[in-house]
Amino acid sequence: MHISEPYKLIILFSVLILSCFSSELLSMNKKSGGTSRKFIWKIAWSTRPVKSKDEIKQRISQAKAIGFNAIALPGIQKRWSDEIVSVGKEKHIEVYYVIFPHSGVSQKYEPHEYNLLPNSQHGGEPLPEDIGKVIDKKPKPFPCFIREEAVLSAQKDVDFAIKKGYTGIAFDLFGYDNFHGCYCASCNKARKKYLQEHPGMDKKEADHRFSEECIIKFYTKVISYAKSINPEIKTTCHIYPAFLPNILYGNHLPVDYCGQTAAWFFKPYWDLNKIKKYSEIIVKNEAAYHSNSIGVAMVGFYKNVWGETGKSPQRLKNEVETIKKAGVKGIMISELSSILSCPEIIQVLKNELK
Repeated sequence: MHISEPYKLIILFSVLILSCFSSELLSMNKKSGGTSRKFIWKIAWSTRPVKSKDEIKQRISQAKAIGFNAIALPGIQKRWSDEIVSVGKEKHIEVYYVIFPHSGVSQKYEPHEYNLLPNSQHGGEPLPEDIGKVIDKKPKPFPCFIREEAVLSAQKDVDFAIKKGYTGIAFDLFGYDNFHGCYCASCNKARKKYLQEHPGMDKKEADHRFSEECIIKFYTKVISYAKSINPEIKTTCHIYPAFLPNILYGNHLPVDYCGQTAAWFFKPYWDLNKIKKYSEIIVKNEAAYHSNSIGVAMVGFYKNVWGETGKSPQRLKNEVETIKKAGVKGIMISELSSILSCPEIIQVLKNELK
């Protein structure tokens, strides 16, 4: 079949347009965390103290150099907020203020739980053989957050963060020491009412649903308050301690970047198949309840903390690559000072976060 010159030109021009359009789509897909398998949001969690303004600048600069584009520094945030915010703007890295609610009442366990052993994984998911036998024992249990003073306390933290100019607020150390619920007088009263309002529900299921909804309501109140003052403020969290009735419940929370554990700190390190499974759930369900929420996989790395000697560079590389291949768009890594003490770990993360 003979094709005239004008038609050849039209066909060639059409092919060029389609080629450019396809390239643009691929570029957009990469930016949105699609098939490129690149993280679009990367936060470092830094908990160690500093002694000077210069150390703050150095630490944030180091996080940026590794490839992080966000950072939380809960151990120093109250004292050094002005410096943290200033350096964050200078280095073009988001800074998050971590919310720590207070209450006049501490969480209470079920009576038999006071005799349980401490969890070897601390607040992380207990080993399978330890479930029901351990709790996250602390010198002082977490506060009960069902009470109004806990909400007001968190709102004061929000006021402070907004006043100082933080990019966003973060939630951590927020859950149940026994991994399933609080049994103080206030919670028991509210739980009884919940059971009465759900007569057809299995008692154990209702107990778990009540505990989960208490967490969701707290987040919703605090975040709604924050957004009412500054609609542009960003929100993130790390689901901790683990909530055993629904281990990956984080997508129920109205946060912009929802951090859920995909690879915990301590030995025995999680099997890569488990990391893959959790990562796939994080990305698959990220917007099931909140359309703008991005799922974030949390990876733990400690060096000389609580007896942890640190994962090998190859081990950490395998964990991060497994998460990336699952298509997760965000990653949260703790702890930054431990990372900075290991040049080989720094190099692994530079390669994986770029």
